[in-house]
Amino acid sequence: MTIAQVEQHLAQVIAERIYPQTDIGCMRSSIGLDVKVARGEPQQTELQKDLMSLTPVGWIVVNQAEGQVTDKTRYRRDWRKAKKQFCFGLEAVNARDGFSTTFVGTAQTDGVAGIEIEGISYPIEVKKGQGATLVAQKISALVASIGRSTCTCIESTLTSTTGTVLIGKASGRLLLQRETGRSDVSFIISLYAPSIFHRDSMEKAVMDAVLECNDFSLAQVDTGNFRFCGRKLNNANLNANVYGLELEWRAEIAFSEALLTVPVMWTTGVVNDVLTLGTKEGLNISDLPPMGAFRQDFWYNMTRSVDQQCATALSDAQWSDRLPVNTLTSPSGSVSWPVADQAVMDVEITSAVQCGLSFWIFDTKFWLDGKGDDFSLYLSSAQKNALKFGFLVHFEQIVAGHQPEYEIYLNDPSHFLFGDDRPLLCLGMESMDISLSEVNIVADYIRKIRKERLSENLSNPYVLLVPSPVSVQSEVERMRKKVGADAIAAGNIAQPIIEPTPYSELAISVKNDWQDKEKSGSPIIPVAMMGWDRRPLADVPQALFPLRENENRDSFYEENIEACAELVQDLLNFSRNSGSVSAKVGLINAWNDFIEGTWLAPTRGDTDMDETRVMCVAHKIEEIKAADIFPDV
Repeated sequence: MTIAQVEQHLAQVIAERIYPQTDIGCMRSSIGLDVKVARGEPQQTELQKDLMSLTPVGWIVVNQAEGQVTDKTRYRRDWRKAKKQFCFGLEAVNARDGFSTTFVGTAQTDGVAGIEIEGISYPIEVKKGQGATLVAQKISALVASIGRSTCTCIESTLTSTTGTVLIGKASGRLLLQRETGRSDVSFIISLYAPSIFHRDSMEKAVMDAVLECNDFSLAQVDTGNFRFCGRKLNNANLNANVYGLELEWRAEIAFSEALLTVPVMWTTGVVNDVLTLGTKEGLNISDLPPMGAFRQDFWYNMTRSVDQQCATALSDAQWSDRLPVNTLTSPSGSVSWPVADQAVMDVEITSAVQCGLSFWIFDTKFWLDGKGDDFSLYLSSAQKNALKFGFLVHFEQIVAGHQPEYEIYLNDPSHFLFGDDRPLLCLGMESMDISLSEVNIVADYIRKIRKERLSENLSNPYVLLVPSPVSVQSEVERMRKKVGADAIAAGNIAQPIIEPTPYSELAISVKNDWQDKEKSGSPIIPVAMMGWDRRPLADVPQALFPLRENENRDSFYEENIEACAELVQDLLNFSRNSGSVSAKVGLINAWNDFIEGTWLAPTRGDTDMDETRVMCVAHKIEEIKAADIFPDV
């Protein structure tokens, strides 16, 4: 509560007393005189005009009395639950038999939901707008990732598969308030009337309004009532038609701070293998930026040249740790993958949600017939609502006139949007060696898209210029301005090296690129590289993946999964705190670029699907979220 809020509240209750609500919707003065109620002092010319009018108008103004504040702070208060809370809109309905729960509704605000099975808790963060089915799917994915319990998920219903009790819980964020201090403050309510009769009527209305004001308090926090302290005539005005009066009131006013948090619904200590709560039984759901990842359409159809070249390069047994989950190995040792089915895509979506991704950016470079195999399966997935999408379109596609059919999907409900509802469109640039005519073609294309969408009252796309990791970065800001992009991808970089180099060096160069572009004033979206190891292509060169000059088998960064996850942590913190990251989004390169050694997706593994990278990143993200919500208590 502030002094300005107190003054505003006093003015409001006085105005409501003089102008009560009526059924006919017409505001009429209850004292037979129209009155202006305000904070501050009236301008003398306006005051004289109002009072001297044939239909005079009075004035009532509210101000804090100068030099009349007494500190009454006694002690520091505890956090208390505010009376007015947000409606969550999402509810967990537990079955009578105790073996299942059904989530119903849609979240109207941020909150938390989850289940307990055999005393183990599985809570997830819920964002505003998420529906019951999506929440149930995310909880099911968390249970599966922990592996200590099992349950089935059918639409929005979760059922225990072992005959053990399953309890669902859901709640929105709670608004807490805590008093930090209090003061005894004087307020002067000044009356200006055209006659003594009207002054008396105005005085009675003010006295009744303030004395009967019973809702002036913070929820469950002590705030004193107003006390009448004195009445003083104000005849200093030289205008004979002004009858002035000052009424002094005092009140103890509490000053407070507020905090949004989630309720304590889970056991303290270790909730499960992913999430640990603080010893004070609190979980602070951090407002982390959404995180996306570029994904390649290399692994879904062996009839295409790009898939064949990837399979040829990865057929050596030493690359078995980076094969997609649907890989087949022939007796001769060569690898391939069948045309992917819906189950493969659904597994990928589940894994992406587990590790904290909000969306994929589909690289359209090798799409055939206007649409990629992976994107088609994504669109037909029942789980696609859990993961949004965007597109990466390349300079050479636009220049050649072979743009994929992505524009029709910019209005799809599953398309990723920034805070102001702008669809994301990434513009890939392989090299800075581009002619002026080609630059103009791309710039005209971007302008055309913007113009067409604006003419149809659709959101203007947010265009992100994405230079290749092996391209020269020095002129990227100049290129952004030429083509009319909104921002550039920072950190999408793999410095030329001639010997095996620790991943930590790659992480340093990525973070340096964030900071350098931030200092230059360029609008950016940071990118985290999950590695860079093109040894398969150095051993067995492929036409679609040309190597840079002097790149050889020793030009790679050593694998370090833990350090990759730590870079994702740094990515989210940088995106959240940097003033240059206008879109407040983080990107990962890449989800499944196994051929170039930068991936996050699960791989085939020796005996079962290997989700080491997915789970490591998930752990690091939860480390950001898990925090004590009750400081100083």
